Amino acid sequence: DSTPVDFLRSTYNLDQQDARKYLGMFGLDGARHLIRVGELSGGQKARVVFASLALQRPHLLVLDEPTNHLDMESVEALIDGVKAFEGGVVIVSHDARLIAATECELWVCDGANANSANQTIGAQVDAGLASSAGGAGVRVERRGFAQYRKDLMRALDDRAARVEAELAKRAVKRRNARLERLKRGKNGSGGGSGSGDGVTGDEGAGEAA
Repeated sequence: DSTPVDFLRSTYNLDQQDARKYLGMFGLDGARHLIRVGELSGGQKARVVFASLALQRPHLLVLDEPTNHLDMESVEALIDGVKAFEGGVVIVSHDARLIAATECELWVCDGANANSANQTIGAQVDAGLASSAGGAGVRVERRGFAQYRKDLMRALDDRAARVEAELAKRAVKRRNARLERLKRGKNGSGGGSGSGDGVTGDEGAGEAA
């Protein structure tokens, strides 16, 4: 494995000073510049990738869960970078901080295998949409992330309440069934004791003797 400095120098024809400058811009401390990339942590590798992306000067960035392995300081730097970037950015993320802070157009992807919670959310949200993204299970949330999150939490609370109600109903049903079995058992044992009140043949013979 090459070091971060060697990687940038060989890929982008930089001198060592410029390679170090770009790595430093994305928060990789100098002590890690000459360590093999394979020995870096996930967050440190991400910083090398971000430096490489900056050197490519792309028109479009596609970032899939970019906050994975990043500490808070790095997430803030990523947010600043996305907001300052003049090209197009597509971000796939479950990170609420990143979604809210970048203020991007929000596309909600329920997917073909959406669970009941997502389907409930979709039913609530669809009524307020200005338009759809056009794909099955994908829609544009025009009202912003804050409203989407509010709908999401309400739907999850409603689903939790329904689950709790169903569990309570089943618990009552099981308890009633158990009580019914105990009642039948007592009735059965009572009938047996009544028929056994008479003296058995052996006991009667003993008393007669």
